[in-house]
Amino acid sequence: MSVKPAARAAIVLDRAIDVVRAQFFDLDHHVRDGLHRGTTVRWTLRPPGERRLKQETRVLNRVLTDVFVIEDDQGAWVKRFVEGPNEGGRYVVSFAPHATSATRVDAEAHAPPKGFDNGLGRLSDLGVQKSLEKLLADHQRALEGYEPGRVRGDVEKVLRSLRDLTTPIGARDRSEQKAIVSSFLKAAAIAAISDGVADEVERQTMQAVARTLCQVELDDATLATLVDGASQAASTDGLEVRCDRIGATLLALGVSDLGLAVAALIAQVSHGVEARELAALLRIAKAAGLDEPTLVALIGRIDAMLTTAPPV
Repeated sequence: MSVKPAARAAIVLDRAIDVVRAQFFDLDHHVRDGLHRGTTVRWTLRPPGERRLKQETRVLNRVLTDVFVIEDDQGAWVKRFVEGPNEGGRYVVSFAPHATSATRVDAEAHAPPKGFDNGLGRLSDLGVQKSLEKLLADHQRALEGYEPGRVRGDVEKVLRSLRDLTTPIGARDRSEQKAIVSSFLKAAAIAAISDGVADEVERQTMQAVARTLCQVELDDATLATLVDGASQAASTDGLEVRCDRIGATLLALGVSDLGLAVAALIAQVSHGVEARELAALLRIAKAAGLDEPTLVALIGRIDAMLTTAPPV
């Protein structure tokens, strides 16, 4: 027997269903653009493979911290709380076409055993319904001007910080400079394809890396050749071997930190670092002479710079 939800809410959004679903599942949009007012959302790395995030909400003089995962349950959007005061609770959102190009969104809240906690105590059913209504209103606001596949976060801020570190490279001879540029782009490409596909956001960011850090313009055809070459090399040699070679090259050129930062940015920019991307980054880092804590700290710094929303 199904359990009755604590609350239900619905809204009709004036966007096509594929756009609405894309926005709900676009977690980088949630993290980078401050989807929910008064709330900060950050990516977490453990356990790898989950779309797991930490949510911090300021309530008077305290911060309420929840950890949740986002799951796709046969087309439904599920936000499941896995740590914190609301552990065991979940929101379930379904989508249906409405009229010509609108979407009806239905949301249900399933409370944890002790009920939902907003930081001041247990929420009443009315309080849970108001929270659901706010969730839908936040997404309605976020859909204004929303475009699927657009880069999220302050990529330029990350690149400016890395550009300052590339200045000494200009003193190298031309052959070394070319080798460094090549190693950066190969590291970026292997990070992009490590989860099986280099998506549009990763490709756009690779072009920004080439332009800002390497003073190279990558047109779409050249970029496609670079990505296809990385895929072919990984298929022929194995992804692990390819990561080892790239890491060893970065080490030999004395640019381990920079090269790994470029790869980490590409892995992180579209959806956070997932399990296969993290495995590739760890392999590159090891071959480049860097340990796991260094990589994790680097990813944390990039995450903080990408996030444009103010802290709680």
